[in-house]
This record gives sequence, structure tokens and C-alpha cells, in this order.
Amino acid sequence: MKTLDINKRDHRKLLVIDGETAFTGGVNIAQVYENHHASYQHEKAPGSIPWRDTDVEVSGPVVNVFDQLFVQTWAQQKGPPLLPTPPDTAIEGTSVVQALDGSPVDGHPAIYKTLLVAMAAAHSSIHLTTGFFAPPPDMIQALECAARRGVDVRVIVPAVSDSGTTVTAGRSHYEDLLKAGVHVYERHGAVLHAKTAVIDGQWSVVGSSNLDWRSVVFNNEIDAVVMGPDFGGLMEAMFSKDLAASKEITLTAWRHRGVAERLNEVRARMVESLL
Repeated sequence: MKTLDINKRDHRKLLVIDGETAFTGGVNIAQVYENHHASYQHEKAPGSIPWRDTDVEVSGPVVNVFDQLFVQTWAQQKGPPLLPTPPDTAIEGTSVVQALDGSPVDGHPAIYKTLLVAMAAAHSSIHLTTGFFAPPPDMIQALECAARRGVDVRVIVPAVSDSGTTVTAGRSHYEDLLKAGVHVYERHGAVLHAKTAVIDGQWSVVGSSNLDWRSVVFNNEIDAVVMGPDFGGLMEAMFSKDLAASKEITLTAWRHRGVAERLNEVRARMVESLL
């Protein structure tokens, strides 16, 4: 899909230290993440409650891949030459880690395609957390198909956000998802900004990609795919904590929402691919 340059965005969050350690995920460098300054009193205003986000720290050979991605971007932006960093080839830990860097405008939304394949192969569980939920039709279809074949599909989305229209657009999909057996939860007490997935307790993702059109069509994104039950167990524990702070949306209750809400959802759905 061709897009205007004005809509392109480098949404990646990446820190590489001495070629030995890399951090990636959803965390930006911004004052809003200084949660100790936030007031916990009023949930209606996103600026008045803390932000909930996730980064992952990785070491081992994959750090060289992350480092090269930074160097490539630096060169594209015409930065001065960088001193080469010796690659770290030491094997550490028990998990296999893959760095996925994708530019959808070049026809390469890497994590999105990978996630769809992993969801199609899921046997027992798909647990997703996203800061922005306005997914394209094939993502909706993948979630519904997995739920219908008996996979425990749970999605945690924000109850409040710095983009209210995106929240409303996401809600326009709730009824179809709920009817298919997908469990939808809205996270309270924080502005949810984390982008994570854990499938079958074995295959995990932490990165910058949301489940929305922008991450698929417009943004440059970067994600770490981690394979292994040890890390998967940590991801499941983190997901359970978010679940405890979330409210499940039931089909019965959702069908009782007001006319104004429904109209807002229709309007938001019309522009969700541009949000």
C-alpha cells in the first residue's frame, strides 16, 4: 500500500549498550513515564494516572542484530560515522530470541505477519496486550478463528488512552469478537501502553507494535520474539497481573450500551485506518 511520507513514522524504541545489552518495547523517553509525579485520583484524564508499559532486556548474539538496525537507521539519517562495535557471540540464557524490524510501507510488516502465523498455529492460549487496538480485518478474523477452535483468546486493551478515538474504534469490534468467544478486558488504573503477546506459554513478543492499522501500514516497528517456557512463564505472570487490574467486557453488558456510544463507534470505525 502506497502512503504519503507525512504519515510515515519511526515508532521503534531501542537502546543498545556497548554491543552487549539491548532494550526494546513500548517505553519512550518522556516525562509522562515519571509515574511518581502522577496523581492517582481521576481516571478520566490520561495525564492524571500512571502509564503501564513493558520493555525487555536481552543479551547474547541477538544484540548484534539490534545494534546493526540502529547503525542502519543512523546512516539513513546522515549521522556521522560510528565506531564499529565488536559483536557479542556468547550464548546466554535458555531462550531463543529473534529481532524483527519491519517497514510496512516497504511491504514488510514483519511482526504482523509473524503474529498471524503464530496465532493460526496456537493450540491452547493467545494472550495479547496492546496500547492501541484498531486491528485490520485479518487480525480480527485470526482472533475469532482461534477462539472458535477452542483456543483461550484474551486481549487486554486500555480503558483510557491519549487517543480516545482509537479506543472508540477498537470498541466497535467488541461485539463480533465477544460473539466468537474472544475475551476482551479493559485495563484500569493506568494508561496501558504495553505491546506484548504470549502464545501457548512458549512464544512471546515484546516490542513497539500495536494491534492497529498504523503499526501495519505506516510505522517502522521493532519487536523481540522470545521462544521458550521460562520467559513465557514470566510473560504469563505479568499478563495475569494486568488481568487482575482489568474489567472483562461481557456480551450481555456490551449490548446495553447507549445509542450515543454506538454512533461514536461507527464514526471512529470509518477513520480507524488513519488513527
